[in-house]
Amino acid sequence: MTQAQKVRRCRACQTPNPLNAPLCQKCHQPLDNAPIEEIPLSSKVEIGSPKREAPAASSATRTQEGSSAIQQEAGPPLPRLILVHEAFQIEVTSQAVIGREAVGRQHLKKWDTVSRRHVQFFYEGGKWYLQDMGSTNGTYHNDRLLRAGRVELKAGDRIGLGASLTLRVEILKGD
Repeated sequence: MTQAQKVRRCRACQTPNPLNAPLCQKCHQPLDNAPIEEIPLSSKVEIGSPKREAPAASSATRTQEGSSAIQQEAGPPLPRLILVHEAFQIEVTSQAVIGREAVGRQHLKKWDTVSRRHVQFFYEGGKWYLQDMGSTNGTYHNDRLLRAGRVELKAGDRIGLGASLTLRVEILKGD
């Protein structure tokens, strides 16, 4: 029996997304009514890549249950990156963008110092990174303003979205 991962397929651009993603990670369209599919773990899934025709032996199956993040290829699950605030938590996946109109919008929309697309997260080479997306009020890493490029994240780091919102980084081993 082939193991499968469950994804939410964007209706607009056909990109596979994690089940818990509210917006497509490529085109940022809402995923409220996007179909859920099972994709064999043996196939490589690239976040941000449109759907390709699958060989007949590995056709995708639609389902309405379960919850897990997309793995970029078969193998051990990625460590989970969770941003913690005293009132909420936001779990992000690699290449996820958070902001008032992106992942975490239900929590971040009340902070006017948070941009619509504020910061992006990446998992590469066994490490988590973040990069400011040209936000109006800046992104802070451990109280230092990010100027350009990516910065590596570690458990316990503090991320400031503008001057008024600080989130603590938790990194958990993959499930």
